[in-house]
Amino acid sequence: MAKKIEQKGRLIRMDDFPSGDKKRNKDWNILSNILKIFENYHVNYLLATSPMLYDGDTQKEKINSPHIKFLKDNVITGKIVMHGFNHGFHLHWDSIVETWEKGGEFMNMSHEEINSKYEMCDKILSCLNNYDPSHFVPPFNAVNQNLLDVLNTKETKFIHLNSFFNAQYDSLDFYDIELLIAENAKTYADSSVILENIYDYDEVITMHWVYDQNYQCIEDISKIVSKK
Repeated sequence: MAKKIEQKGRLIRMDDFPSGDKKRNKDWNILSNILKIFENYHVNYLLATSPMLYDGDTQKEKINSPHIKFLKDNVITGKIVMHGFNHGFHLHWDSIVETWEKGGEFMNMSHEEINSKYEMCDKILSCLNNYDPSHFVPPFNAVNQNLLDVLNTKETKFIHLNSFFNAQYDSLDFYDIELLIAENAKTYADSSVILENIYDYDEVITMHWVYDQNYQCIEDISKIVSKK
């Protein structure tokens, strides 16, 4: 049996595998290189993934997709967590921000629809040994009460958010789910910005590999957090 490597220090959250943004470079080698940095420094990290963006139409096809193989091959000591269902790419928006106050991906979804999609995604991810259903990462950091009502019936213990929406969160019932809120434009930012603020804020660090491929800054961050 392989020796288990303990993750160290402050939590890093890496979002958006796979990316549904057609305007961005989605070369998986970029993400693989970043994950190798995390693994090398034994970083305590989460990779947030949206299972309905995987190849295939059925649950079985998605379980056998290249996306699952990538996760098995590249996420060894980290944890894989659900990042919504399809990251809201089924929505047709003129401006991406217009959905956020209404719940982003979960806008206009009933409890039943949210529950059904959650269950399918949960079954897909359950084929992965390091899938952790206790964490949930809502796309765009946008939530509504219907989503929270459903998550309250699942294994969810932590929900990952952004301080930009704090006023909105105050109006919602999160039940006993713990809010892990990254500081907008401080610990939720490009890696170069995070590096500038890393000693001033203790919150979860959140990055997006599709928009940020600064390997040196990501390595410097990994060195710092793995020592804490």
